[in-house]
Amino acid sequence: MFYHSPHTSRASEPLFRAFFMAMEDGAILHNGSGEIIAINPAAELILGFDATHWLGHSCAGSAGSDSTLNFIHQGGTPIPWEHHPAMLAFQTGKPQRNVLMGVYRPDGVLVWLSVNTLPLIPDGESAPYAVVQTFCDITQQRLTERYEQFRSQTLELLAGGVSLPDLLASIVRGVEQLKPEMICSILLSESDGQHLGQCIAPSLPDFYNAAIDGIEIGVGCGCCGTAAATGERVIVDDIQTHPYWIPYKELAAKAGLAACWSEPIRSSSGQVLGTFAVYHREVYSPAAFDISIIEKSTHLVSIAIERKRMEQDIAAREQEFRSLAETSPDFIVRYDRQGRHRYFNDRLLKPLGL
Repeated sequence: MFYHSPHTSRASEPLFRAFFMAMEDGAILHNGSGEIIAINPAAELILGFDATHWLGHSCAGSAGSDSTLNFIHQGGTPIPWEHHPAMLAFQTGKPQRNVLMGVYRPDGVLVWLSVNTLPLIPDGESAPYAVVQTFCDITQQRLTERYEQFRSQTLELLAGGVSLPDLLASIVRGVEQLKPEMICSILLSESDGQHLGQCIAPSLPDFYNAAIDGIEIGVGCGCCGTAAATGERVIVDDIQTHPYWIPYKELAAKAGLAACWSEPIRSSSGQVLGTFAVYHREVYSPAAFDISIIEKSTHLVSIAIERKRMEQDIAAREQEFRSLAETSPDFIVRYDRQGRHRYFNDRLLKPLGL
């Protein structure tokens, strides 16, 4: 189905149709009432719907109750349909250029778009009879920019002396804000090397976190136990059907979790420090960009853990040195690399009356 306007010739319509349908960008044609009268395949792919369900309806909603597109500004506030660039083009008769907006597709996935709209106005008239809306998917670009902001904020926290549990919780929340459909958790390797614990998962139910805290490291022990044992990423797109989750699938169902993948957290020397897991509430297989985010975030967690452990080691060595120095019968002086005095023990200071 493709709209024919009385303002265009029948001869030009096939050329316009061919160009419209072949565009790499998404394209939607609206009539004077804002109803959709044509959708190209790229738009269907980006917006995640079937054109046959939307023709004759506006983007504000189709006949199906589950078929609604919810638009948001960059800051997350809703965009009413009357303020959508297509409707503004109708109201003003002027094109709307490079409008950045988010849209929640009917399946709940948030997609970021750069939108352009062009009003079609007949010669000698002032009111548009239709508007062409074109848009490209900039979700990956926007997520990349937001990830770099998140990474910089995390490194600032690391430099600012935030505790390791608070820092890891901040990383988990940061990833969840980047992709709200993700639910994340971090498990750290216990000192015995046989279990994972110290669960950091603020968005998971307490009963779930308590149940997996102390999970055994081994193949078949869920995604995290397996990832820690093998040192490899583990992806389970359907928890209820996967053998690794047989002991835990009832627990996962109670928590409303349908998919999981887990990435081992490795130190700079290759030692497995723990796991970074991502859950979804629907059966789901991660896209390439999902994997990229988790790989980068896991590396960030590794940096945080090693930095904090190094700080703890330095503090412990300093305390050990002071304990030995204060009880030593000898005079002890410590110098820095510039030859400046940095420490005198009590054995030296007391005779000097200092």
